[in-house]
Amino acid sequence: MKSSFRNPVPYITLATEYQSPIFVDYFEDWTYAGEEAYVPHRHDYHEIIWVQSGYALHKVDGQSIELPSQSIALITRGQIHLIEETGALTACAIGFRDETLLLTDPTGGNLILFNQLSRPDYVVIPSAETIDYADLIALLSSEYTRENVSNKYDFMRFILNALLIRIQRLYETAHLDQSGVTSLDYQRYRDFLVLLETHFASHHNVGYYARQLTLGSDDLSKILYRVVGRSAKQMINERILLEAKRLLQFTPHSVREIAEMLGYHDPYHFGKLFKQDTALTPLAYRHQWREN
Repeated sequence: MKSSFRNPVPYITLATEYQSPIFVDYFEDWTYAGEEAYVPHRHDYHEIIWVQSGYALHKVDGQSIELPSQSIALITRGQIHLIEETGALTACAIGFRDETLLLTDPTGGNLILFNQLSRPDYVVIPSAETIDYADLIALLSSEYTRENVSNKYDFMRFILNALLIRIQRLYETAHLDQSGVTSLDYQRYRDFLVLLETHFASHHNVGYYARQLTLGSDDLSKILYRVVGRSAKQMINERILLEAKRLLQFTPHSVREIAEMLGYHDPYHFGKLFKQDTALTPLAYRHQWREN
């Protein structure tokens, strides 16, 4: 991707009182109906929003999503979002950088909750588990507000990761068909997502990802199909199209520039892929989205 391309959608940095890579912020009984000029933005960190009561209408990458009570929304670094409306919302927002994740992968990519392609919009907390989640979040918030205590960040980091593991269990139970899927299949699926997020704009062929995972192309696609019901090529194209729609909606770049940013030297091939998915040319999609 060329560094000379300018993206007007601002990145919001993680700002905390003591430079912690984690922040915690509560909202109580917040009702908002668009009276302020909130604008689409993106974060340079990940965020989760626990809706304790009330509701929020949340727009992510142009899609409006209503968050019900006792749900947790997940916002991945780089996603374009804004809060459109709230009603008597009591919630907690938790932001954190990659380095807070207790994972072997230093980028935190193995946590599929925050992968651009696999991320759920939100998960619903079962009624039998609401106290567990409330206690974990309260403990994290309490530590965040403490002053002059040793190992503050280390403690917060462990609590945050315990919370994320619980959320990931909810996601896996609700969204992944575990029948016939081995632990090795699931690990390779996660490894593929990490590779895809890094290389989707420069490598469009299945063979590249299969070689990186020491697999054959057909074997990789069979594994992905067992886990998520989609082939490797489908997932590569989905990630390209996700970024293409984001750029068409929120940036002034020409179709040719966007095609180049996504690894297409000939915009014709980019346009062909885009039209197969949307039945529109990229330019027609941009016009339609802005009119609507």
